[in-house]
Amino acid sequence: MTTTITKVKTFMIRLHDSYRIRDESELNDFLKAREIKRIDSSLVNVGTHGAAWSVLIFYEETSTGNRSAFSQPSDFGISEEVTPIPLDAADEILYEALRTWRNQRAANLGLAPFILFSNAMLKNIVRKKPKTS
Repeated sequence: MTTTITKVKTFMIRLHDSYRIRDESELNDFLKAREIKRIDSSLVNVGTHGAAWSVLIFYEETSTGNRSAFSQPSDFGISEEVTPIPLDAADEILYEALRTWRNQRAANLGLAPFILFSNAMLKNIVRKKPKTS
């Protein structure tokens, strides 16, 4: 059985040259690999960092077999979950700290919090506990 599901992905293209080239490259790589249905964009003020394009991409993914397209890993190694795995008490504290940081950062930049990170993405960061090298 083949299922086609419409999904949404957001990108921010910062206009400062030190960010713009990398941001555009990430967007172009994403666009090359998908069937795009619609793109919406808006120029937004990101506070002291200047302006940026907020880009909303609507695209389709096709899944075959019994596996749900919603559980496919994303390009960035973080999947949006259908059935969330509960966090333990310590991870829940870290998750709430990350949500607070994200919400404050978004407010400072004049953005909606989900543009920076979705709740599912924050939970996956907590679960994976990435380290810097």
